Amino acid sequence: MMWLSQLTVYNISIGAVTVIFPNNVKLKVDLKKSTFYIFENGKWVTSGIEYNLLYNGTKTISDKGVADIKTETVGDSIKVTRTVSYLNGAKITDTYLFLGNMTDIEQFPFYHTIEIFNATGLDYWYEIRNLRYSDLTKDVQSPFQGVGVAIT
Repeated sequence: MMWLSQLTVYNISIGAVTVIFPNNVKLKVDLKKSTFYIFENGKWVTSGIEYNLLYNGTKTISDKGVADIKTETVGDSIKVTRTVSYLNGAKITDTYLFLGNMTDIEQFPFYHTIEIFNATGLDYWYEIRNLRYSDLTKDVQSPFQGVGVAIT
C-alpha cells in the first residue's frame, strides 16, 4: 500500500492495482478491465467498467491472458500503466495519471490515454458497461457525464 497526499494505491499481487480517492471514488485496473466505483450509502458501488476490445471483422482477438500492470510515482502523483498483449502480436496500453493534490473528484483520473500497437487492419472497440446514469436514455457522445464517471 502506498499513500500519496490524498491518494491510496494498493498493488495486488494477482495482477490488479486499486487507486482510492478518500471516501469518494476508486479505480481498480486489472487484466481485462478498469472498474470505477463511487462510495454511496456506506458501500462501494460500481459506476462504470471500461473494456478494450480488438476485432478482425466480426471475430474478437484474444489476449494472452496476462497483463503488465505497473505503478510509477511522479512527484506527488501516481501513474498506472496496463499493457495487454494479444495472440496476434497487437498490444493495448492504458495509462492513468492521478494527481496527489487533487480535490475535485471530477479529475479522477486526471487523464487516461489508450495506445494501440501492431493492430493494422483491426477494429478497436472501447466499451463502457454498467454505467451509472440517472437521466433519460440517450446516445452517448463526448463529453458525457454519468454518476462518478465522465467520458470526454
